[in-house]
Amino acid sequence: MLDISEVYKGLRDKIFENRIINVAPRTVTNDLFLQPNALEISKQKILVSFTSYLQSFDGILQLLANPTFLDTVVEAFGSTLDNVNAVISLAVDNLAGNYLKTRKTATSATGIVSFYRPDAPATSELTSVIPTGTNVQSIIGMTYTTLSDIQYNQFYFDTTFNAFMIDVPVECTYAGIIGNAEQYTITTIKSTVPNWPSVTNKTVFTNGTDVETDTDFCYRCKTEISGSNTGTLNGIKNIILQNLPIIDVSVVGAGDEDMRRDLSWGGKVDVYITDSYAEQVTWTYYADGLSVTYIEGLRPIIPTAAVTVTADIGPTPVINSIVADIASPLEGSTISSDYIIWDVAPSAGATVTLTYFRNKYIEDTQDFIEQEEYDTGADVLVKQALPVPVDVIFDINVLSGYSKADIINAITVSVQDTLNTKRIGETLEQSDIIALAYTVTGVDRVVTPLTKFNKTSETGNVDVITTKRFEYLRPGTLRIG
Repeated sequence: MLDISEVYKGLRDKIFENRIINVAPRTVTNDLFLQPNALEISKQKILVSFTSYLQSFDGILQLLANPTFLDTVVEAFGSTLDNVNAVISLAVDNLAGNYLKTRKTATSATGIVSFYRPDAPATSELTSVIPTGTNVQSIIGMTYTTLSDIQYNQFYFDTTFNAFMIDVPVECTYAGIIGNAEQYTITTIKSTVPNWPSVTNKTVFTNGTDVETDTDFCYRCKTEISGSNTGTLNGIKNIILQNLPIIDVSVVGAGDEDMRRDLSWGGKVDVYITDSYAEQVTWTYYADGLSVTYIEGLRPIIPTAAVTVTADIGPTPVINSIVADIASPLEGSTISSDYIIWDVAPSAGATVTLTYFRNKYIEDTQDFIEQEEYDTGADVLVKQALPVPVDVIFDINVLSGYSKADIINAITVSVQDTLNTKRIGETLEQSDIIALAYTVTGVDRVVTPLTKFNKTSETGNVDVITTKRFEYLRPGTLRIG
């Protein structure tokens, strides 16, 4: 029996032998017997080209950057873009597997929630705890669970809320970027917490990431394959990414304009991470009676979390503010110069106990990089990268029949998600924000120029917001009118 290609060949030969048959375009003969074969040849060329792209990381990156060609692949396959992307993802995984590399899974957002009440806990309550596994919920229905037991005696008075509070570290029960919560969006207590009726989050939740994308995975594999020596900047970055639950790393070496420690002498390497894991710790010391106390306990501190303090003699100490070191060359490290400013300082000679939160990931990464097997031959210091708040303020016109409030909410969420996933050293363009707005159905026009598009600390309007290699962008004021 002849296969279909042989049937087509026979028919085509007979057609061309009989010149009186009309083979012009759009005729039955042409469309049924000539063009289908030509189309099959064209499809085969597309699929061969597609397959060749999948043979290397560079090829896959070129493919992912060419949506027009992907559309032709979809048509050639007679499939969908989702199915084609699934083929690409499988090819990336298989290619990476040749180098024993695996894709990073999604991570859960973390942060600190504050349980609060109008009155201070009674003495009889102070031995009670908010237990590990207590669940709270955000206004969009995401659930977060507490990570440690926190005693009621860790309460403090918050003058902004005019309420007594207890701060507790939590982690989202669902892995992914959707767990990154904006300020004051954790509002519901799902578990039983006696005498603590309310909850909020005074800071944004971060660290939630989706499964590593094909593009990110390809770039990481290229970097790791090209630099595995721990004596190189790429090598230091790679061993951290491969062995620790760290997502975002920047390594700054000698002579780099963003190196803040070596004073041009060289020999030093600074490793910056954005990842954070809040751990409650205590530090006990003898007070000197001064109005400022430098913290010598575990560091770096998380300054947005509350600090509680007790002293065995003298007046009850009152904290004015707790300041994270962002100015010295040791900023955000295990030896950072974090300090407390007192309104009422502990009496000289008093035994003082501070309870506060620090970013445990900094110490974990520092300890890991100092292992003998990873000797870099340099003075490596791990630091917390610095968030740079960005203000985005602009107006929109909405098409008739659409809810402006709903559209503003959708754009706001989209901008927040974009900023919350920015990595160290990345930029943001004004056109990126405008493009995000136009993806929301019902937007008629974005009023340009934007009212403000700049770092919170700066005035005016810029086209591109840039960061240094120890900074990363995060939402500041987001207001759409």
